[in-house]
Amino acid sequence: MVYGRSIRIFLNDGSASGIRHAEIVNWTGQAIVTPRNRVSELSGWEECQRPGVYFLIGEDADEARPAIYVGEAENVFDRIKQHVKDDKKNFDQVLLFTSKDDNLTKAHVKFLESQIVRLIRAVDRVKLLNGNTPPCPALPRSDRVAMDEFLESARLLMVALGFFALHPLSAHIKTSDSSGSGITSGPSGPLANTMLHLVSKRGTTATGISTDEGFVVCKGAVAPKSTLSSLRHGMDRKRKALIENGSVVEEGEQIRFQKDVLFGSPSAAASLVAGCSLNGRTSWRDASGTTLADLEKALIDVE
Repeated sequence: MVYGRSIRIFLNDGSASGIRHAEIVNWTGQAIVTPRNRVSELSGWEECQRPGVYFLIGEDADEARPAIYVGEAENVFDRIKQHVKDDKKNFDQVLLFTSKDDNLTKAHVKFLESQIVRLIRAVDRVKLLNGNTPPCPALPRSDRVAMDEFLESARLLMVALGFFALHPLSAHIKTSDSSGSGITSGPSGPLANTMLHLVSKRGTTATGISTDEGFVVCKGAVAPKSTLSSLRHGMDRKRKALIENGSVVEEGEQIRFQKDVLFGSPSAAASLVAGCSLNGRTSWRDASGTTLADLEKALIDVE
């Protein structure tokens, strides 16, 4: 059974873009988000003067997606101050996680850092600025389980705050470390476990998933390289952009998706893949041939 959870967000100066303190009710962890130019204001926050993990978040100009550096420290605020002074990392926001009690130790946050870097590499939604994956320290089994639980809650809170670096696009992504602990996560939504296939006269072979974030075309999709005049200019530009950034590769007269790609709608996904204008809600169908539109109608009709 899935239970709902409550999140509290405190806006320090009443601004939604300023310093924010966030927590999940009945969770020992806490998150703080701040713009880079307001890091100094955290000097009086005791929530930052303790062990924790942090994310330096910016934009990668070449790949047009977020760029993130992950770190850990016994005093998170002191470490983040050093990053601001050194000016070697190009970031605009800071997100940090600490505990409301004193139970997070140096070994715990190093474990979290290692797990987070592994997750970011597996999910592949941002450019990771860390050169190497930090070694995972040996922890007692009970501590490993506790840190996995901490990370699952932190991941949930990150998504609620608008950061998706740890949130997989597809259900088949699972990550685990060699110690046996692991995080399993995937997309959410009533159709997130239903694999859909694209029906097109252009010889495409593509599967996708309807999620709460939008529609995901799964890695391995194959379609003609050529496009028809019905394809909108915006979709044609995005198709070329996906080829330029390596998400899609050209193979002779075909293109192949090298990774999962998120689209704003089923129609955008279907049109870009097939290279022509398509209605995604009738073109994407499950294994029995039921259209996405009929699957959605069936959800509405359930009493």
